Amino acid sequence: MRYILVGISLSLLLGPSTTLQAQTRLDISISSYPSLILIPGYPVYYDPAQQLNYFFYGGRYWVFHEDGWYYSSWYNGPWTPMAADRVPVFIWRIPLRYYHHRPAYFLGRNANAAPPWDQHWGAGWSRKYPDWQQWNRQSVPPASPLPDYQKQYGGNRYPHSLKQQSTLEHQQARQHGTDRHPPGLATPGAQPPSSPRPVPDPARHAAPAMPDNKHPMNADPPHRARSAEQPPHPARPADGHAESIRKPAGQAGAAAAPDKPEQTMHPQRPPTMDELRHRPGAEP
Repeated sequence: MRYILVGISLSLLLGPSTTLQAQTRLDISISSYPSLILIPGYPVYYDPAQQLNYFFYGGRYWVFHEDGWYYSSWYNGPWTPMAADRVPVFIWRIPLRYYHHRPAYFLGRNANAAPPWDQHWGAGWSRKYPDWQQWNRQSVPPASPLPDYQKQYGGNRYPHSLKQQSTLEHQQARQHGTDRHPPGLATPGAQPPSSPRPVPDPARHAAPAMPDNKHPMNADPPHRARSAEQPPHPARPADGHAESIRKPAGQAGAAAAPDKPEQTMHPQRPPTMDELRHRPGAEP
C-alpha cells in the first residue's frame, strides 16, 4: 500500500513530554483501507504492506514516526500527537520486527523483543514504568474488532474532519445497535486493566442476624428456652455427699425436712383429786 508523507514538524529528542510539545502536525495520505493482520500473541494489528510504523489497537490507529507517537480513530487521520508516557502499554510491547522504519537506537536488537524504551526515554520513565515488559502471556486481552465499515469511505469520500467522523461513528452504532466505541477501546494513555477483584457475596459474609424475642417467628422454641433457664446443678460439699434439697411444704410425694428437732409427745394422765382441790378457784 502506498502512502505520501506530506509534512511533519521536527521532534526534539529530549524525552516524551518535550517530544509531544515539538510535534504539531502529521499529514499522511493513505489511498484505501489498510490490510490489518493481528500480531501473534498481542492484541495489536499491523499492516505488512504499509511503509509506515502503522498499528491498530484499542479502537484506534497508531503511527510511530520520527520518535513520536500519533493516533486517530480513522485509518487516514487526522493524527493527534501523543506523549510517549501516555501511549497504551501494549503499543510499547510491539516487537521490533513489526516496525518498518526503525530509528538508530533500534539497531542491533533482538527482532522479537520490544524496543528499548526504558533506555531511550531515561531513568525517570523506567522508574515510573518498571514492569512494562512483564505480563501474563497466557491471558492476553482480546483484540478490539476492526472498524470495517470505514472501507466504504475511501478517496474523495473520506471524512477529513473530526465532526464528520463522529457523525459517521454514531450512525454506525445506531444501525447495528452497539456502542459508539467497540469493546476494548483503549483511552489514550490508559494502561491495560488489571484482573478484577472478586466482589464478596453479602449473603455469605454478612453477620448472623440476632434473634428478635418480640417477634414469634424469631423467638427460640419453647424447649430451647426452658433448657436455657434451667438452674445449674447443686454444688457438692467437700465430703463428697450431696446436699439435701429442701422442697416446699405441701408438695405431693415429698417429705419436708424439719428445721428443728421434733419434740416427743407423751399422752397426758387424768389429774388426781388432790390436784383438782388445789387449783385456783376450786371449792374447799
